[in-house]
Amino acid sequence: MTEKISFVLDASVKGVKDIVSTTTATERLTAALAEQRGEVQSLNGQLKGIKGFEAAELRAEKLSAQLAETKSTMTSLSAAIAESKQKTTQLRGEYNLTQNEIRGLNQEMQQASKEGAQALQVKLKEAQLRLEVLNTEIYQNKAQTNDLSVAYKRASGKLGKLTDRQEKQHNTLNKLKSSLQAAGVSTDKLGDEQNRLKQQADKATLALEKQNARLKEMQSIQGRIDSRKAKLGEIGSEATGLAAAAAPIVGSIWTAIKNETSFADVKKVVNMSDEQSTELKSWALKTSTTTPMSADNINAMLAAGGQSGIKDINELKSFVLDSAKMGVAFDMDAGQAGETLSIFKAALGVDQQGAMNVAGLANYLSNNSNAKAKDIAGVMAREGATAKTSGFKVNESTALSASLLSLGMGEERAATALKNISGRLTLGDAASGTQQKAMASIGILPQECKRMRQVL
Repeated sequence: MTEKISFVLDASVKGVKDIVSTTTATERLTAALAEQRGEVQSLNGQLKGIKGFEAAELRAEKLSAQLAETKSTMTSLSAAIAESKQKTTQLRGEYNLTQNEIRGLNQEMQQASKEGAQALQVKLKEAQLRLEVLNTEIYQNKAQTNDLSVAYKRASGKLGKLTDRQEKQHNTLNKLKSSLQAAGVSTDKLGDEQNRLKQQADKATLALEKQNARLKEMQSIQGRIDSRKAKLGEIGSEATGLAAAAAPIVGSIWTAIKNETSFADVKKVVNMSDEQSTELKSWALKTSTTTPMSADNINAMLAAGGQSGIKDINELKSFVLDSAKMGVAFDMDAGQAGETLSIFKAALGVDQQGAMNVAGLANYLSNNSNAKAKDIAGVMAREGATAKTSGFKVNESTALSASLLSLGMGEERAATALKNISGRLTLGDAASGTQQKAMASIGILPQECKRMRQVL
């Protein structure tokens, strides 16, 4: 009997070792998954960097074309101004000659006979009429010269702004080029580099899927432990049964304690029945095997969703899964993504799907501009509500946020700019003289702009 019990205890100890070994393997696999996910994000970041560089090059080309066009316009205007001034000089010369002619005719009339005076009177009227015509032409030509000068000045100002933008764009290109080169990407063959990175990203994604599959296989360890317990039970000893029962408990007790502790926070903020609680806890454990988040993180996200006002169980689940997706797309942890979605819902007055639509738009704009999706979301979280109050639609304020960030502004500066722009467009009669003049120069009346934004 002693030998049997000893055998059983040895087997139980081995079972415990298997559980510890399995736990360690799972931890290693989880770490590998995190590393693999980091590699995928890094590769996707480099691909996005290439797109940003290409977009920056295109903007630089457009700026160069605008500069060339503006310089050509200035050359034409300069020639037209010179020609107009020359014509004015010529007209003034004719005007002076005509005045002299009129003075001469007046003097002749004083000494002429009656018949001679009548002939001189006809010539005098002709000269006076010609003088009036010349005076009108001089006035019109001076007005034309002034218009040309104003246009030239405007073109000169535009040239200065374009030159500044070109310099900034050049600096942006250099920074992007340096960043890509530091990551080992050659800017001389962007097409080839893009194909290479895409292939690497596809391979890394496939490897990530395989790692996920392996992690799922690890979950079957409980079944093997149960099988060992059944075999040990065949020995027939009570000690055997007790020892075998201890094996799975030793391996899972710490995980169970952690899960129960973290899920307790969920039950504090979500009103649910015992059946719903059990089902939600089981869902969190199952979901942890198919997402980069642990069960503890999922429970924390459920609690955060409950605190943000989500009461429906299915909406809570969607909140967690959406946060995980957004976290991967925006290169942020799921907790931060969930917090951003909650801010969208509260500040913009949208539901969960509406919040995800804002996130999707930010991601789309990021893929098609030099702005990061994370920064776009940050600007909308800061001042999206202000823009909405000023009459901007959500897609308009999101696009404007991306445009401001693409100019090289940081998240905070872009948020401040969005706030200022929104406020200025709704000042109406309260706009200062300078502001009204600036808006009028681009064909906008402050009062009309305010009315239109209020209608929106």
